[in-house]
Order: sequence, then structure tokens, then C-alpha cells
Amino acid sequence: MRGAQCRHGALPVLIFAGSSPFTQQGEMLGSRNEFIQRIQYVHDQRGLVRGYMRYDNEIRTGANVKQVVHRAIQFAKSDPKGPVYLMAPREVLEAPCEPVTPPALAAQDARFLAERLAAAKRPLIVTSYLGRNTAAVAALEVLCTQAGVGVVESVPSYVDLPHDSPFYLGNYWNNPEQNADLAAADLVLVVDSDVPWIPIKSKPSDSAEIYDIAIDPLKEQMPLWYIEPHRSFRADAAQALQAIGEALAALAPDADALAEKTGHYAARGAARRARVAQEETQGAGLTTACPIAALRGQFDDQTIVMDEGITNYRPVFDHLAPAHAGSMFASGGGSLGWNAPRHSALAVHPDGYASKANDLDLSFSPAPDYGAIAAASGGAATFVVDHDSDLDAVLSQAFAVLTNEHRTVVVEARLG
Repeated sequence: MRGAQCRHGALPVLIFAGSSPFTQQGEMLGSRNEFIQRIQYVHDQRGLVRGYMRYDNEIRTGANVKQVVHRAIQFAKSDPKGPVYLMAPREVLEAPCEPVTPPALAAQDARFLAERLAAAKRPLIVTSYLGRNTAAVAALEVLCTQAGVGVVESVPSYVDLPHDSPFYLGNYWNNPEQNADLAAADLVLVVDSDVPWIPIKSKPSDSAEIYDIAIDPLKEQMPLWYIEPHRSFRADAAQALQAIGEALAALAPDADALAEKTGHYAARGAARRARVAQEETQGAGLTTACPIAALRGQFDDQTIVMDEGITNYRPVFDHLAPAHAGSMFASGGGSLGWNAPRHSALAVHPDGYASKANDLDLSFSPAPDYGAIAAASGGAATFVVDHDSDLDAVLSQAFAVLTNEHRTVVVEARLG
């Protein structure tokens, strides 16, 4: 599972594993000297993980350790980034290396996309992990202003555009409804997204122009993948967006058309922010929105958030509303929460046996004492909040412990 998360999350990780020594008479330093080395040998050890790796190899001689490690790290650090696996009997060496320079969007392609964005009435950018490079976020902010382009995120794993931008229109995950901005777009530019939409739930209109920019536009590790773009471009997102912006500046787009597009998306963004704020108003029970919004009030510009909300990914992103590139991350790969199988079953069979069952063995009931578990595991300070709690006061105490005592803090939110 972690290998899959690294692979699809584009995380550059070097995994090194030893193997049983291949000599036993002392022919080389490191010959077999324990009985277990005879019985733990695994045939095709690399094959166990090959499906999750960008690259795998075995170091067979010390003569080319530098070259093999260098090549592995090149694969790991070059887009599309991912995990690599090396194995060797008894020894490993390390060597510094530089990644391969990512491909660039050609000038004529940048000019073409700039012309199409300028001509479109409702241009829209869909992205998922553009924000893994903070320079790409800055380039996207500039391009949105230049072209009047709205931005939606599909299953985001990074901050791709600050949530306080007038062009930010929200995010979707497995939402069982059509996204209105995606349906209304007459041009959709997909940038750094493996799953920009799920066609049986939400998709662009049949008349929309669709273009795709990615380091790996073929999605080489996915047996089934297509969004039927009019054109695809293999390029680094930051460079491509900057190049399109430069080409757009040379076109001098129509000022009235730009003002209309900007006004439209600014109104859409403002309406969304108002809906999100309304969700944060505490009603009869404690919802996910309330503690997440209160948590947001404790953050500063140095805060980094790791999000494992699973079935709550969307409300966590919405109500934390990150405003700085590089301040929030999700795994980017597959992840499974305790109640997620129920959602998956009901999405396919809404009236099936699962929908009528009282218990699918998918809940912790009665709930364990999470605070006691955390405290026993390492002396964590623990707090509990529910509908009657003063969220701001409790979180202020929690952060005071975190800051002043340098202890791990667990806050259990009892929803409902």
C-alpha cells in the first residue's frame, strides 16, 4: 500500500533491501555466516514490488554501484517522480546525482494554448498536484489573472491555488453530482492530474475543448486511462504555465472579455466561500466543518498540514482553506478509511443488502478511548470536543501544550 501511495503520489523515495549472500566458503567478505541466510532466500525479490516502482535493479558488483544508484535516483527525482527499489547482497554505496531536466512546453504550443484560452468564454483549469512545485502555483495565479481562468481541483494532494483566490472554485473527490463549473466550461485545460474527473459522475460538456499538460500524459502505469483530449503536451507544469502566460501577454487579450470572465469567476468563488462559511455555523450537532474551521484559526504562515481525512477529505480541504503553497498535503495515492467500504458499496448498490444491513462490521462501537491510547503510546496530551465544547478555547489549550511543552497533542472530536 505505501509503495502504491508513493508511486501515485509522485514521491521520490529510494528503497534499498539486502538479499542473502551469494557465497558461503568465505570467497568474499560477507559470505554466509548464519543459518537463516540459507532459508530466507526469495526468488525474484524485486518482483514483489515491481508493480509499484518506477525503477528496480540489483547491484551485482561494486564496480558500478555509483552508476546504478545514480540511475535509480534519476528515475526517483525526475517527473513523474516515484519510488525506486535497489537490492544487493551485504553492501550498498551512495552517490550524489542530479535529476534529468523535465521537458518544456514548446513556444508554438504555448502560443496555441494562449490563443485558445483568450478565445474561450469559460476557460477552466483542472488540477490535482500542480502544487507539488510551489513555482507552478505562482505561475497559475498569474495566468488566472491574465486570462480570467477558473480553477477546480480533482482529488487534490497539494495546495494548487490559494483558497482565497477569486479564481478558486473548489474541489471534488467522489462526489456523486455534476460539477457545475466543469459542465459550463467551453475549454478545459488539465494540468498535472491523473483523474481530472469521473465520467459517470461528472465531466465536461461534449462541446468543450480539452487539453492536457503533464509530465506523463500517457499515464504509463495505468492500464486504462483516457479523457479524450484534443491535444496533449508533455511538459513541466511551472514552465508550461509561465510560457503560456508570456505568450498571452504578447496577444493583448480583449479587455472587456477578460473583465467579464474575471467577474464571472469572482462571483462564483465568492458564492462558494459563502456556502463554506455557512457550513461552519454550528447547528444541532457537531459536524466536521466546525472543528476544522476552529483549527484553521490556530494556524499561522509556518503551519504544515498532513491530511488523512479519507471520506472527509473534501470538508477538511474546504474548511482549512489553505492560502499558502506548500502548506497542506494529502497522500496522493490510495488510502482507505474505516467507513470508506460502506460508501463504495452504496455507490454501486444503493438499494442492495448493504443499504439495509444494520451492521457491516465497519464501525468502532463502542468507541475506544483514543486519548488514553495516545497517552500510553508516548505521553501525548489529549482533549475531547463535542457539540457543547468551546472549540476555540479547547484548541487554544491544545496548541499551548504543543508550543510550550513540545508534546504531541490529540484532539478527539465527537461528531453528531
